[in-house]
Amino acid sequence: MINELPPGHLARMEKARYLDIVSGTSMVRLSFAMQDDKIFLVSSGNNSRWPAEILRNGHVSLAIDGIKINGRATLLSGEDAKSAVLSLFVYKYGKDYVKNYYSMSSRFVQIDRDSRTVGSDPHEEYYRWLGEEFDSVADHYDDHIMGNPVNRLLRERSLALFSEYFPGKGNILEIGCGSGTETIEILKRGYNVTAVDISQNMLDIVKEKARSLGLTELLNTYRLRASEIGEIIRDTGEGSFDVCYSTYGALNCEPFIRGMSKPLHELISGNGYFIAGVYNRFCISEFMMHALSMKLSGSLWRMRQFVPEGHSRFCIDVYSYSFKQFYDIFKENFSMVEVRGVPVLIPPSNFSRPIGLLGNRLADLDAIDRLMGKKWPFRYLGDHFLMVLRNRAYSS
Repeated sequence: MINELPPGHLARMEKARYLDIVSGTSMVRLSFAMQDDKIFLVSSGNNSRWPAEILRNGHVSLAIDGIKINGRATLLSGEDAKSAVLSLFVYKYGKDYVKNYYSMSSRFVQIDRDSRTVGSDPHEEYYRWLGEEFDSVADHYDDHIMGNPVNRLLRERSLALFSEYFPGKGNILEIGCGSGTETIEILKRGYNVTAVDISQNMLDIVKEKARSLGLTELLNTYRLRASEIGEIIRDTGEGSFDVCYSTYGALNCEPFIRGMSKPLHELISGNGYFIAGVYNRFCISEFMMHALSMKLSGSLWRMRQFVPEGHSRFCIDVYSYSFKQFYDIFKENFSMVEVRGVPVLIPPSNFSRPIGLLGNRLADLDAIDRLMGKKWPFRYLGDHFLMVLRNRAYSS
């Protein structure tokens, strides 16, 4: 604990204006606040790289007025916790300073003194960081999805595809439900949904939405990583789901996706489907956008398959897949039904300016895009692709 420091060190630390933190191979100078033996940091905007560096590792080395500290870094979530930290910063630096540099959408990091974190299992630290990142954005995740026309388009495309492959009634498994933008629509259609997510805050939001609509009895939730999906077999039994789907997130965040094929095969019923929305390795519209801006290097990172945080539009590490790479992971237990690109002509969601310029023409382009996304070669060149797989043991 910090109070184990030699006498006078704690007072020196509290009076210091800044601390120096090790991020990658460099030192970063940051404002900070302290309370109850804890150190609090706030990123100035969402483009700062240091939060992901220390949160991914789980531990941090820093110095305050020459006093060196090793600590454990965790990401804070929830409006109350963030407001409390901002109040500490206002007390120390003043209201104008905080207004200029920080906002509730920034990342809020808590550091607890603990030298034992060095050497922790890197995979466990990665999943902890991943869960915290989604916990921290859960309260505003609906705004992120529904506030962007391309993100809304992605949800509309996946829900339309579900209508083609879902049975008239039955049990549905969702991996990576997020805040429930698809979950709730499926519940409204009368299906029983088992929703899985790595973020407890996301699951809590989905459960509250279901409760407010009187749909609680149709919903079951598990806090699990995508690769842990097989753990629910002991509760549900084999062949208990008519369809499993996972769109636009969880599968691209899972480093151990190759272990998911067999448990999914066991969970899905004999005539059931696995529908996946996957971040594509090759995106023609993104390539064109970067070519027009003379920044072709912007399209190269996703072609490397592993895309670390800071090299894509996401605040986390992601893995991109071509349709063939993804199918190769599951083909032992599943057979291909179809692939659709989504979207293929419309730019990805982060190209806000060209998307805004489309205005009302976006709806017309969407209709064309839907048709093109089903045709060769465009179905393989979207920002994402929607792939429908069927349990191989029951294919004709």
